[in-house]
Amino acid sequence: MRVSIHLPNGNFISYPTPDAVNLAIGTPSTYIGDETMIDIKTDSPMSVTELADYLKVSKQQIRKMIVNKEIKSIKVGREYRVMESDIQEWLDKQRGK
Repeated sequence: MRVSIHLPNGNFISYPTPDAVNLAIGTPSTYIGDETMIDIKTDSPMSVTELADYLKVSKQQIRKMIVNKEIKSIKVGREYRVMESDIQEWLDKQRGK
């Protein structure tokens, strides 16, 4: 059995056995035959402007969603940031997953 780790930059690292890898870095996401794939995701904060551009809505709409606690956010000084993982969770919830 081999363990392959998918890095955020698109590269893979492959190890001969799961014992050769500290599995705390990720959760096995895909099993292909005798190979275990681990996908490492980066979780970056997005600004209100970046999120508005990503969702194709206004900055005011994003601020309203934050104030109404529809999406999780972090306040940094006077600005809000939303983690990419929280956006993905919100999108999955909107889709009914």
